[in-house]
Amino acid sequence: MSNPLFSNKQAIKIAEETTSGVPANFADAIAIELEDLTVDKMKTTEITRNTIKPYFGGNKKIITANEGMITLKFALAVGGNAQGISVPGTLPQYDMLLQACNLSSVVTSSEVTGTAQDGDLNSIVLAAESSAQDDAYAGHAIYVQVSGGTAQDPASSNKNIIKLSSEARPTDNYFNGFFCRVKHFAGTIVDTASSNSTKAYIYLPASTVGIKNLTGCDIEIKTGENQAEIKRIKSYEIASKRALLDSQLATIPSNTSTFVISESKLVTGYDGTTKVATLASNLKFVTTTSTTYELAEMRHIQDYDGATKTAVVYPKLTKEANDTMTYIIGKSVEYYPNSNTDTQKSYTIWYFQDGALHQFSYAKGTVTFDFTSGQIPMAQVVLTGLIEDYDVADLPAIDLAAWVNPLPVNYGNTKTLVIHSFDEGVMEKITFDLGNKVIHRNMPNADRVLITGREAKGQVAIEAVLKTDYDFYAAIENADINKLLFMHGPIGQQVGVYSPSMQLSNPSSSDKDGIAMLTMDMTLPAINGGNNEFVLILQ
Repeated sequence: MSNPLFSNKQAIKIAEETTSGVPANFADAIAIELEDLTVDKMKTTEITRNTIKPYFGGNKKIITANEGMITLKFALAVGGNAQGISVPGTLPQYDMLLQACNLSSVVTSSEVTGTAQDGDLNSIVLAAESSAQDDAYAGHAIYVQVSGGTAQDPASSNKNIIKLSSEARPTDNYFNGFFCRVKHFAGTIVDTASSNSTKAYIYLPASTVGIKNLTGCDIEIKTGENQAEIKRIKSYEIASKRALLDSQLATIPSNTSTFVISESKLVTGYDGTTKVATLASNLKFVTTTSTTYELAEMRHIQDYDGATKTAVVYPKLTKEANDTMTYIIGKSVEYYPNSNTDTQKSYTIWYFQDGALHQFSYAKGTVTFDFTSGQIPMAQVVLTGLIEDYDVADLPAIDLAAWVNPLPVNYGNTKTLVIHSFDEGVMEKITFDLGNKVIHRNMPNADRVLITGREAKGQVAIEAVLKTDYDFYAAIENADINKLLFMHGPIGQQVGVYSPSMQLSNPSSSDKDGIAMLTMDMTLPAINGGNNEFVLILQ
């Protein structure tokens, strides 16, 4: 009796082909961390013989072509290091799957910094050397600093105030609504963490932090030329000066690594005469004349005009932008649709199932992104490939350590949804479908898989609103085309989608938990040169 194949013992590995249709080297393949997997090991195209015969009965079939179809579902998160720690500006582990869908990546490995030229509550005119390409920064987060300096002696033991520098604005309530990042301590890390293979803790110098309890503070750590990493101190051992971090560092710190310990609080009141800012909650420590601070806001760029360098931001700024404000646009990876048929990449897929191996070459496909409330964000890639081999093989070694954990779609993680100009939608679900047309073309002298077109689309479901809030039915009837911005997760772990041209259609009503819901189809047409129906942004 033969042994059964267990369906819960599966693995997928993938590698890029140097020549389309010529299997890649298995040694170059990486494993894919999957949430779901369906493999049609052989889909056949048939011809039925219509032979004439003097009796009832069916006819033989001739197989004219066969192919494999692989459907993979995986979680969406930013790229990271070998330990699965998120590192903005790093390609994600699923990069090859998106490239197989003819999405092209653009990696921004350095921050974009500058001083604003001008602006207002809704926009910032970036520095003259900023990109001249329209929508170059659309969808990106921008950190806008409006003021900073060294605190004065507050002459008080209150932990919910900070006395700003004497140069601070003299206008009452000017800084209300801003976040004040208060920097308590700075220094160089003590090199007693050389055996810290987990990169989850550091030792701080006693001369800098004394005996104070740092639990709950933020800590920014910079090692060499690497990007500074910001973590939260989960716990702090006062005796040993060891700070346990809320997640692992991407780079092991050394005795030359520098640190800044800070807290960020919302400013709820400001006296322009005394320069005293009142904070929404207590700091852990009273500020002193050695305390430095920054007053800043984090926003998303909803639109960018390359000619005027104007970035429209969401939500609007608390204060009008001016030529004293500095800004930072962080590192990112973006994926754009591609129409260049000469650069389509193909991939080899190895599917292992408890002793059986199915290998496919020339694999290409299409992708759908799904953000559903209460779930983790998902991508579904459907690949078509040529059947290359079917054999017996043991399950290979699978290394998934570099895959970054996703964040669930919920109130705490998912803050930004702008549909046309409506930004108050309570979202149940939003999906984006690249809509590639993938064909297997089996003809004399050519057996290949091609992407011959695409029609991007999507769907969004939100709580129904009154006409006075936003008239979706009028927007549909008028065939309005406008922008869409969706962002999930905090900066450093954020996955988002931006579309410069989205049209709504087919509204339908439903009920969920006794709440009226509105579901609408989204058409995502290509405009202004194409290849911009939507962009996936990891930042």
